[in-house]
Amino acid sequence: AMARDVATVLEELDLRDAIVVGHSLGGMVLGRFAVQHHDVLRERVTGVLFLATSAASLSIKGLAGGLATLSAVMARAGRAALRRPQLAYPWKDTDASAALVRVAFGRRATARMVDDVRQMLAACPSQTVAEAGVAIAEHDVRDALGTMEVATTVVVGDEDRLTPPGHARLLAELVPGTELVELAGVGHQVMQE
Repeated sequence: AMARDVATVLEELDLRDAIVVGHSLGGMVLGRFAVQHHDVLRERVTGVLFLATSAASLSIKGLAGGLATLSAVMARAGRAALRRPQLAYPWKDTDASAALVRVAFGRRATARMVDDVRQMLAACPSQTVAEAGVAIAEHDVRDALGTMEVATTVVVGDEDRLTPPGHARLLAELVPGTELVELAGVGHQVMQE
């Protein structure tokens, strides 16, 4: 649905020569958009930037590092929360939620950065968070990204524990001519760090 939304925005606003950026789940949406709406991509987009994201679920076999092994757990938790909303994690102002969010950052993150993300998650409906968890766990566009014909850049922080550099390297290999940029001392929240 979000990939369709990207296509709709580009078409309804009659955008041309757009540069589309997707961070984390947004990067996964960008990958899905490129695959499902190839005609819109070719006609309206000049370049894409995949930022701290992956071409597949976070548990790609053979790709070590980070929190990749949690992908199956995320999917189970998300499906359970969709069936029984009372099981959804409430992103309240607690030490536990702050600790969970802190994992998304590199060493130099400030308490304000962490709290900003925690508040963003707290404001998001728990059903949406659960659906996102399932979508992330089931995401895989590896087989289709090789057909992209727009300038592509992949950016990742070398301290990203959610979508580690190995995911960025694989993504860069999938799209011919991609520029890969690894940022030293940066975690998953590249825009803040």
